[in-house]
Amino acid sequence: MLHVRFTLALLAFLLLFGAAAFAKAPATQGAFSDRPVSGGTKAKEQIKNTVQDSQGNSYVAGYTSIQEESIGSNVAQSTFGGKTDGYVVKHAADGVSVLWATYLGGAGNEECYGITTDGEFVYVSGFTDSGASFTPATKTIGGYNASEDAFVAKINAIDGSLVWFRYLSSFGNDRAFTVSVDAKGNVQTAGMIEGMNNKSGSTADNGRDTGFFTKLDANGNTLYSTYCGFQGDEWEYNGAW
Repeated sequence: MLHVRFTLALLAFLLLFGAAAFAKAPATQGAFSDRPVSGGTKAKEQIKNTVQDSQGNSYVAGYTSIQEESIGSNVAQSTFGGKTDGYVVKHAADGVSVLWATYLGGAGNEECYGITTDGEFVYVSGFTDSGASFTPATKTIGGYNASEDAFVAKINAIDGSLVWFRYLSSFGNDRAFTVSVDAKGNVQTAGMIEGMNNKSGSTADNGRDTGFFTKLDANGNTLYSTYCGFQGDEWEYNGAW
């Protein structure tokens, strides 16, 4: 009986003081943190993928509907664009310090799905439906073409600045789910594309939602692109070298 009472007392102590300690714990530094949204707005925020470089720094890609503060003076996009924006965040090797954080988005919806790095640059893939409101200056290759367009972005790993942004679009809805890079800086992406004619250079369309595979050079120009599909729907999720 004494042992039972001691166990119950210990549990009560841990619940009381452990909860108090947790409540008083300082929030970790970083953009896109968990916090209430004013006006009771239902927020959407999701991490889609992560990658780590040889120095132990981590890069996170996803999307958010919360307007947060960007980190870094030279990032690709410092302000929130619209309904949901894609984002990329670089964490130091300690897992706490945020080195830079940037949005990728316009007035509509954007999501970042794939992410990889070669140490010098970060490569991100996803989709956008923002049209003309999301055209990152003169660094954009191709153009917006339909309701949802796939994209690949190349970002400087040091400061988060944009190197180039490449649309991969058809006359339907398109999304780039994965991205990888080889030793020469060529970029590979794969996903789904809807529409016979497209700006990625693919050769045929075999179904409604068809998987696609595209290889770009280090400057974002198409080396080759092809469909991967039969008569149904195909989505390409893995494009590792």
